[in-house]
Amino acid sequence: MIPKGRTIQILVSDALHVGPVKSAIQGSGLNLTPQPDPTGRNELLLVVNAPPPTAESRRLVVAEAGKAGDKAGDAVRAARQGQQKRLRTLELGKKIRPDDLKKAQAGMEKAVEKATGEVKRVVEGAKKALDQ
Repeated sequence: MIPKGRTIQILVSDALHVGPVKSAIQGSGLNLTPQPDPTGRNELLLVVNAPPPTAESRRLVVAEAGKAGDKAGDAVRAARQGQQKRLRTLELGKKIRPDDLKKAQAGMEKAVEKATGEVKRVVEGAKKALDQ
């Protein structure tokens, strides 16, 4: 649960797991220090205050968003290539009429354009949100 800003609340299911969960968070390399419930009412609750992002960490996340966008774009192109091969096989085997082939190719191109545009929109939105 994330109640506000940079505070994360983790509710552990068993009192025996509180220590290992705390150790795992501390050992994650993210510079996070879980604290017990500040109110003292719930011994299974850990509160983690996340530090504000630095300019360097934001830059790295923006770069990762770009890489994820490139990977998604590559997946769209690979799917397009696979579909083109299937259509070519159907064409050579004379298992598809020329009109149906053209319709399938047009539909594929429309789907590729839509997916590519969506990938670009999501990546640009993520970069814009992270650059603030």
